Amino acid sequence: HALLANCDVLCLPSTLRTEAFGLVLLEAMFHGKPALVSNIEGSGMTWVVRDTENGWYIPAGNAKALAQKLIELHQHPELRVTAGKRARERFDQEFSAHHCVEQTISVYKQCVDTADM
Repeated sequence: HALLANCDVLCLPSTLRTEAFGLVLLEAMFHGKPALVSNIEGSGMTWVVRDTENGWYIPAGNAKALAQKLIELHQHPELRVTAGKRARERFDQEFSAHHCVEQTISVYKQCVDTADM
């Protein structure tokens, strides 16, 4: 957690279509850090990160695009800060323990209601 707390952005490129979103994305969001992820359709990363909102998509396998985005974010810290705040907001709304418990309770209630029919 100390590493994430002290970084500016999480960089998580991949070329695997089967790449899951990984706990590290949620940890980064918790710490208010935006993420750079590969834009692989169907991967968990594009489900968690919303391009230009709480992070950025980079074409998979394109090291030049990744480097350019890192340079841009270094030169414009306000972009990182704004996206980081949005990342934390999304974490609180959709991935916090409270939200997950509420969703689990909702599923159990639906199961009970269906069983009572």
